[in-house]
Amino acid sequence: MKTLNTRWRFIALVPLLTIAILSIGNRIGAAGKEDDFRFVFKGEDTAPTTEDNAACWARSGDFGFPPPSAAPCSSPSPTPIFPIEKPDIPVGRPDLASHLGDETALARTNFALASNGAVASASSSYPGSAPSGAIDGDRKGLNPGKDGYWTSKDGTSPQWLEVDFSGYKTITEIDLFTIQDDYTSPAEPNPAMEFTKYGLTDFDVYGWIESGWAPLPWSRRGNKLVWSQLELSTSPITVSKIRVKCVGSPDSYSRIAELEAWGKPGAKK
Repeated sequence: MKTLNTRWRFIALVPLLTIAILSIGNRIGAAGKEDDFRFVFKGEDTAPTTEDNAACWARSGDFGFPPPSAAPCSSPSPTPIFPIEKPDIPVGRPDLASHLGDETALARTNFALASNGAVASASSSYPGSAPSGAIDGDRKGLNPGKDGYWTSKDGTSPQWLEVDFSGYKTITEIDLFTIQDDYTSPAEPNPAMEFTKYGLTDFDVYGWIESGWAPLPWSRRGNKLVWSQLELSTSPITVSKIRVKCVGSPDSYSRIAELEAWGKPGAKK
């Protein structure tokens, strides 16, 4: 009779062992490698001891898995199926953004730059100070006397500097850089830099629309800044050229180190 009880108890244990084995298989498959589960099977002698059941008595609570290690199991990093490419972003001026905080500055183009097809002209020019010096990409006004910036022929006013784009453009910002006091060793301009000797104190700006000049909302009187800026991002203009009318400076001469017009291509109206 004791042998029969032992047989039935062993048969009753088979489903529990099957579940445990399947659980181990699933965990090994999920981890992608074999793990040490340290299976524990505990015999319990809760019945009279006989030859055939000394170590075969078991209950569902008599086997289990020890607690996992504190160190997490490492698994290989997933490999993307398709490569991820960064988008190509057009950059107008990668090293300099608008000091007014315009976040679109990096996606724009300076259409007043000679290398972008612009052409400069003026009412008059001093020898060695041609209009082309104001659209060469140099904001400092380097190379005085070698067409490094534009200077009017004399001190009469008004004088003007004009930049013709290669077609109609939508402009969101215009920057004007005038001459620094130490023009023989100029520094990189910043929004707070001031002048006292050679810069433009008074000027007006115009844009060519259809067949005539239209005044832009930018007139300066008593200016002291080397770097002046007209911000048009909220109300951009579409023009084919711009003109700066110079009407005042400390020594009466008109000088512009660089004139910039930032924006995007625009269709003619």
